[in-house]
Amino acid sequence: MKGKRLQLLFKKNKKIIIAASLLATLAIGETFAWIAPTLEVKNELTAHTTNVIVDEPEFEPGTDSGTHNKQVIFKNTGDSDVFIRMSYEEYWQSGAGNDKIQMSNTVLDNGNRREVATKNFNGSFNPQAETELWIPGNDGWYYYKKVVPAGQSLEHNVLESVTFPAYTGAFAEYENAEYYLHFKVEAVQASTNKATTLNCNPVNHKATAEVFGPWADIKFDSNGPAYNVEWNFTPYTGEGGSNQ
Repeated sequence: MKGKRLQLLFKKNKKIIIAASLLATLAIGETFAWIAPTLEVKNELTAHTTNVIVDEPEFEPGTDSGTHNKQVIFKNTGDSDVFIRMSYEEYWQSGAGNDKIQMSNTVLDNGNRREVATKNFNGSFNPQAETELWIPGNDGWYYYKKVVPAGQSLEHNVLESVTFPAYTGAFAEYENAEYYLHFKVEAVQASTNKATTLNCNPVNHKATAEVFGPWADIKFDSNGPAYNVEWNFTPYTGEGGSNQ
């Protein structure tokens, strides 16, 4: 199976949420002037940028039998702290042109349902259960339990590698197929400074609820810049959360 390549497509979305308390005074590209009898003062304001990318420090293409490095981590390349969530999907595809056939990544092998390509996730992430850093939603998304500071990456990779089987038996039909793994990440700007933002956690609640559905509550008693986040999956009513 020389020359076969693992084709990976990544999607990234960026969401910019401007704190509601700033909307009345914040304008991009405008200049505000206050005139005193002998002095003119100009106050120029610009919005922060929000952007998160999928980063792959090590990637070894291929779908030959065995394990191939496929490290996946998310990096905040904007200048705003952010909340993030991610999802992924995978499938196999065989054939060409109008004869392309999409195939599942699971097969029935001796009465047991097995994965064809095995994703070797970092221990910090488990798609089946909540971990110290991730919590699955009821919407197909996984929510990161810390704020990602501007210019920084997550503490750990999400994925380390992918292992492909010997293409025999139940896996024989996958020998000439290609494997696709799609990661998607979305971000919402986080308000992380109680001293400069009035009611910053209510702002965070509303922003994440409007974009994600679930809403985020920062626990400000954490040490360091990577604040812990508690995700709430009940409908947002404008109440609850902490600002301590």
